[in-house]
Amino acid sequence: MRQRGFKCQVCGAICPSRREHQRHLQKFNHWPSDCRRCARTFPSAEGLHDHEVSFHNYCRECNRSFPSLQSIKTHLRSVRHRGKQASCPFCDRRYTYAAAVAGHLESGRCPRAPGLNRDETYRFVRDKDPYGVITKKLIGWKGTVHYEVGDTCWNGRAYQCNLCCHEFNSLYALSQHVNSPRHQQVLYHCPNHRCRRPFTTIAALFNHLESECCRYATFDHVQNQVGDFFLSNRILRH
Repeated sequence: MRQRGFKCQVCGAICPSRREHQRHLQKFNHWPSDCRRCARTFPSAEGLHDHEVSFHNYCRECNRSFPSLQSIKTHLRSVRHRGKQASCPFCDRRYTYAAAVAGHLESGRCPRAPGLNRDETYRFVRDKDPYGVITKKLIGWKGTVHYEVGDTCWNGRAYQCNLCCHEFNSLYALSQHVNSPRHQQVLYHCPNHRCRRPFTTIAALFNHLESECCRYATFDHVQNQVGDFFLSNRILRH
């Protein structure tokens, strides 16, 4: 049977006349939303947002298009759209990403956890990860290796890293580079059995998971769990 009246695309209400339909839309703000890219109409702003992101890589709020779905997802997780929702479990300093919280702690910059650094973080995580969900079981591991640099690193035009051949303008910059996590032993891996990408820091692992590139965890899940991760001794499981 043919439907009589005018149907609201948002709530499904049937109005007997066009005038009543317009009043209903105005009263409840149930105006349908039109896609700026393909002119499709959606009954809700949420549906329109999901469509423009997934099909057009388009951010309506910023009026900006992106080259890929991954790039617009990264944009939508930025401080512009989400603010700083992740916080340090010790000093409450807020960050946009859980990876930044982990980096804050691994670098020893937290004033309320001064003894926590990359090595202590690994020991803490390894102790609650007997099944190797995210940690490498390193026999004989003794901690971070510290490298010394000097004038012998000068190659005639710059100070050169003997480990990767990158060049730097000063010994200080070279020292910072060689003693960074880049040239340290791999401590972690992605928990996804189909990925297993290696990482030298927990911050890098969190960054990988927040990107959702291997679809093991969602961005929101990593954000919500970061505080508990550093405070709880609960055994890690898949």
